[in-house]
Amino acid sequence: MSEIFHADIFFFITSIVAIVFLCVVLVAGYYLILIVRDVQYITSRIKDASDGLIQDFENARSHMKHEGGRLVSFVSSLFSFFGRSQSAPKKTRAKKTKPKGMVE
Repeated sequence: MSEIFHADIFFFITSIVAIVFLCVVLVAGYYLILIVRDVQYITSRIKDASDGLIQDFENARSHMKHEGGRLVSFVSSLFSFFGRSQSAPKKTRAKKTKPKGMVE
């Protein structure tokens, strides 16, 4: 066979491989774009949900602050009703110390 015929076969096979490779890259790129769009949609939904969650926590916190004041006043009035002041410190007993040199 002549060298020109070998070169033609080489370029024909190389052209087919290049076209197949280009098709694979295009299909992979298409699916990659779809995946990136889905990830972008999911992250935007997560961001919206987290913003809503932050707002819910802020509302719960302000509600707890408002209701917490009522709870403290209720507990202090309950303790005063039973005769024990909430601010009164507990009485503690002092430890007994043994004199030095004493053996049991």
